[in-house]
Amino acid sequence: MTSSSRSMPTIVFAVALCAATSVLAEEPAKTVPAKAPVKLVDLQPAKAEYGMAKDDAGVSQMEGDGAFDVGTWSWLPGTRDYWPEKQKVIKAVAPDFALPEGTQYLSERTDCFAVGGYFVAGVGLWTKTRNMYHYLDYEIPQGAKTLTGTVMVTDDPLGYFRGTGNATCNQQFEFLVFVDGNQVQKVSQTRLTKPWGSGEEIAKLDVAIPEGAKTIRFKLQATSWGDGNHNIEVVLSDAAFGF
Repeated sequence: MTSSSRSMPTIVFAVALCAATSVLAEEPAKTVPAKAPVKLVDLQPAKAEYGMAKDDAGVSQMEGDGAFDVGTWSWLPGTRDYWPEKQKVIKAVAPDFALPEGTQYLSERTDCFAVGGYFVAGVGLWTKTRNMYHYLDYEIPQGAKTLTGTVMVTDDPLGYFRGTGNATCNQQFEFLVFVDGNQVQKVSQTRLTKPWGSGEEIAKLDVAIPEGAKTIRFKLQATSWGDGNHNIEVVLSDAAFGF
């Protein structure tokens, strides 16, 4: 009798411990909710710059930040027009958005991008002459692992060159992406005799972000090719950082 009474607490504790262990084992594992993508249009560029790359052919007379040389076309209207703050960011386009009747899309607009007759949101890059460049730098959100999106050329291949009466223009350029100064994507394009409304998708953004990376640069560089390059506008549509 004494021996039996002495062992009862041990038995009760063992049963309780087994029950608790069983309950814990049956609880589903908790998962950490995935972080929502960060849209590029919701971020402010850390730096925006346009200018002229060195022209080895010696045709362009300018070089460096903040200037561009349109050569003999400087008399045309619109040659000096550029976006405020050297950037154009369209966060959204209303479903019923439309240009005034009889109006053609022009790159200098700051309320939309037009691609293939459709209006899209996104972040723009714009060059207006041979050898011209334009880039935007962004700080990479902490923990970002990828950057995805679509690269498009807009519907205005002529820009100020429309003042000559030409209906088409040629374009030759490179779209480049750098992460912490290292090139991670390059898209080269030569587009011939393009009329208004000929915008199209040219590439997908698919960039792997190394752990700890700090900055990303998107750059548009017109080549030194003289037979065109009067207007090149690229839009990064649906670009977003993934985690």
